[in-house]
Amino acid sequence: MNAARYDVVVVGSGAAALTAAVTAAESGKKVLVVESTDKFGGSTAMSGGGAWLPNNHLMAQNSNPDSYDAVRTYMDAVIADVGPASSKERRDAFATHAPKVAKYLEGLGFEWSYGKGYADYHPEEPGGLSSAVASREQEFLTVRKRKRDRCYPPLNRRLRHG
Repeated sequence: MNAARYDVVVVGSGAAALTAAVTAAESGKKVLVVESTDKFGGSTAMSGGGAWLPNNHLMAQNSNPDSYDAVRTYMDAVIADVGPASSKERRDAFATHAPKVAKYLEGLGFEWSYGKGYADYHPEEPGGLSSAVASREQEFLTVRKRKRDRCYPPLNRRLRHG
């Protein structure tokens, strides 16, 4: 039996997983995405299809500039330090690289939509953005119409079709 060979195997199909898959493929790797369900989108799709990418270029373009310091203040207020997954280093890395990820994916053809009027989950916390300002959250997935039935219901109502 000839087994297929891949450089990268991505487990899951949410925003983080698909970003990892696209990034690996863009660097010339042979990628396999495996999903445990009959639909793609993962928890990103189940929660409405958004990706929280603070301090991104769309915010500045829409007269709602954000900052690294505001993002870190907000993260420190709403994320408990319970170990390596929520460490200061992880928060710093996220706040530093999230805007770069948004720009990178746009450069690959991802179409973001600005979530004007959509608040952070805890806008009352220090560094949080209220619905009167705008949101850091952007829609993540664009799929072809023929694939719509392969997405979770919360997502397939929000998709742009290409």
